[in-house]
Amino acid sequence: MIRLVIIGLVLVAIVLGALWLNDVPWRVVLERENQPDYAFSMTGAAAIMALLGAVIALLWSLFIGALRLPGRFSRMRKRSRTRKGNDALASGLLAVEGGNLKDAKKLSQKALSDAEDERLALLLDARTAEQEADWTRAERAYAELARKPGAHLAGLKGLTGAAVKRGDYSMAIERAKEALTMKGETGDWPFKSLFEIYVARFEWADARKVLNTGESKGHIDAAAARRRRGVLLVAEAHDIMSADPEGAERLLGDALRLTPGLPAAAFHLARLQLARDETKAASSTLETAWRARPHPAIAIIAERVDEASGKPAARKTMHLLANANKTHRETALLKADLAITDGDWDGAEKALAPLLQGTQPTSRVCRLMEMIHRARDEDKAARDWGQKAANAPREPEWSDIETDGSAFDYAKEDWARLVYVYGDGAQLIHPRHETYRAELDVVRNRALAAPTAQDLEPKKPQIASKKTAVDEPTATPPPVDYVKDR
Repeated sequence: MIRLVIIGLVLVAIVLGALWLNDVPWRVVLERENQPDYAFSMTGAAAIMALLGAVIALLWSLFIGALRLPGRFSRMRKRSRTRKGNDALASGLLAVEGGNLKDAKKLSQKALSDAEDERLALLLDARTAEQEADWTRAERAYAELARKPGAHLAGLKGLTGAAVKRGDYSMAIERAKEALTMKGETGDWPFKSLFEIYVARFEWADARKVLNTGESKGHIDAAAARRRRGVLLVAEAHDIMSADPEGAERLLGDALRLTPGLPAAAFHLARLQLARDETKAASSTLETAWRARPHPAIAIIAERVDEASGKPAARKTMHLLANANKTHRETALLKADLAITDGDWDGAEKALAPLLQGTQPTSRVCRLMEMIHRARDEDKAARDWGQKAANAPREPEWSDIETDGSAFDYAKEDWARLVYVYGDGAQLIHPRHETYRAELDVVRNRALAAPTAQDLEPKKPQIASKKTAVDEPTATPPPVDYVKDR
């Protein structure tokens, strides 16, 4: 609209100017030798000058256009190639995401040579190489990408992933560290990658350092970081428990303060304290853990603490646990165990009563009921509970206890898994339950001796010796819904 107004105003100005010139009494005379002269009015002269200027401008533009014609053809060809390269780039990215590696590889070469944004072309080439498991080519493309402005972080991420795929963890750690220490916003991938690498390599101390950095940068929730750190401390202590029991005890103490709800920390710490005859400290450790999260392994070590206290009949630690978390099912089982030890069969049955209502009792509860009725010479009821025990489900936490009474003797891979399971969801893992390995029989003596100096020495492989039937622990039978190797 504004343009039309301007054009209208210009036309009006031209018309008014022409009218004004027409009224001017001047003439323009074109003299010719030996020829008649031409006389023009001012309006006619202006029109002739305008026409002459237009002709000159047209001829000049044609001349300049002819000179620029080769360059225009070159730019047109380049624009066409760029457009085709951009199309190849888009099609290639879609092809590699769709798994069409043949087309993706062909299109990536076209994009590398003709696409307007070389960074995206390099990304396409790297992604195609990753799909083909050509990690050398992928790393080459990512390294080139990392040198491009604005693409350094993306290149480092690709280099980290490719190095992990090649098994070059040293290079992956170096690249992830470089990204983690960059200024500005880097996202959480450097923290996650570096942490996962250290955990996968069972380098617990380095994983804790990265966890500190990630927490300070807000890449992980504070509660999850605290739980992860607790598991890392216990895993590290478990590795050095034989070689450096004092160092392990310090690590376990830190873990218990951070995560009192991690039973493995209290179990191993109490055993080490008991080895130094620190029964009071061990009792306090177990009470703290029981208050946060009761576990049958804690009750087992508490029984041994009471035996080592010099007053086993008082069972002070066991009673401390029973009063620390009164509503928990493990407390009910602990009270039943105390009553059984005293020969109070009615008290034991009363303690187990809440666990017999509403849901199917576990094999552990059924075995205790069998024991109570057998002690009363109620053979029929005892047989019934024994049959129920054979078909009842196991308790995952009871399966954490080995047949010799020890517990939480995890492999490194299990500790690595626990870092995430407990760290992120506050849940425990039960490797023995998952593989249905034999566990300590609930009705046998559950006391676990404190580790001796010989126990703390590094274990050496031993040839299995044949035991008598009396020495063999009685394994709880599998539940009816158990399928082997499932």
